Amino acid sequence: MLTAILRTARRVSLTLASATLLITPAFAEELLDDADTMQRANQNSKEAEANLGALADVSANYKGLVIRTRDDEFTFAFGGRLQFDAAVFIQDETKLGNGSEVRRGRIKSYGTVWTNWDYKIEVNFDPDLDVPITDGWFRYSGYKTFTVTLGHQKVPFGQSSMSSSNWQVFQERALPDAFSNNEEQGRRRLGLVLASHGDVWSYAGGVFSGGLGDSGAEDEDFGVAHRIVLAPIAEKTKVVAVGGSAAYRYFDAPSVLRFSAQPEAHLAGAKLVDTGKLRASRSVFMYNFEATVVAGRFHGQAEYTATHIRGRMGQRNLTLSGFYVQAGVFLTGESRNYDQKSGKYKRVMPKREALGAWELAARFSQIDLTDRTLLGGVQRDLTVGLNWWVNPNVMFRFNYVYGNTAPNSNIPDSALKQTAGQDEHIHAFTGRAQVVF
Repeated sequence: MLTAILRTARRVSLTLASATLLITPAFAEELLDDADTMQRANQNSKEAEANLGALADVSANYKGLVIRTRDDEFTFAFGGRLQFDAAVFIQDETKLGNGSEVRRGRIKSYGTVWTNWDYKIEVNFDPDLDVPITDGWFRYSGYKTFTVTLGHQKVPFGQSSMSSSNWQVFQERALPDAFSNNEEQGRRRLGLVLASHGDVWSYAGGVFSGGLGDSGAEDEDFGVAHRIVLAPIAEKTKVVAVGGSAAYRYFDAPSVLRFSAQPEAHLAGAKLVDTGKLRASRSVFMYNFEATVVAGRFHGQAEYTATHIRGRMGQRNLTLSGFYVQAGVFLTGESRNYDQKSGKYKRVMPKREALGAWELAARFSQIDLTDRTLLGGVQRDLTVGLNWWVNPNVMFRFNYVYGNTAPNSNIPDSALKQTAGQDEHIHAFTGRAQVVF
């Protein structure tokens, strides 16, 4: 029996050996080629990783995704923001819109090429905007004393307008922002800006054409704007800064200006004060005064803005104005991050990772759209805000706004025709969830 088993095993072994001899010549070369290919691929991968590590650093942190060459000649960064708002209103006259919205949804790319050329492109997915590009510019920073920026960018005017909505104290800017953020004036315009700064001062000024969405005769409009800020104290937790801005815009063709303001809650929709259409306007001159104070956990800010409108062909000249004052405190001990080089607020950095930074603030603002026979109305808002900065990227806002018009607009072609010329009171409860990356 054992002899039979051994004989069978010998036959199987001989058969397998014969098969191996037959197969090996057919596949040996292919197997060797595959092994060589895999070895070369692994080697190339290791070399690529080594070259990338030698040439560039890649990081992903609270500032976004950043790729930087070791020689600092090239950088590329990617980021964005999402702001989700909700609001509930109590009103006695004009119906305001309860609801929710994506207040801002933006994606941006920015960086440097060849050491001295900076760029930024930011697209806004807000459906209310005709032009989705908010920022689109490039800058030469090779000079030691100043920079030159060309493209679609913010017009240098006032601290509130220049500061990012990401880091502002309240959910919305104050009422006087209506003077700089409207269709005819515009917070952003195509232009050329020169900026410089010293140990205690900063300056930005430029010339501007229309916005990206302008068309027709008004394309030949032009404007100039300047802003200078003096900050004799500009330390990490102590700031005293005062500044002034001036902006002039000339309309080549008869322009139709209109200034209006809604309560400091974007979802309100309706404008409670409104000049109506100011036809045959030749030019607009605006000036602004600003003051900022930071003392440890406490901070304060105030601005005054006046707007002078010059009419054509005997049309009367008008003067409109507005102001706000505000103060706040970090309950958890942080300080407002004020950038002396640009004269505006920057990112809040919580001290405690688990608790975050808690900020309480209050603001009073007013806008006056009346002058002689123009009765656009006067509006006053009182806003109280609570901010929870969870970390450098995530925050939640809670605002209460009390608004009063005395009276509201009495312009026949305004949306407020049914309540024209009446005193009005509104209460708004608003909230925002925000992530910046």
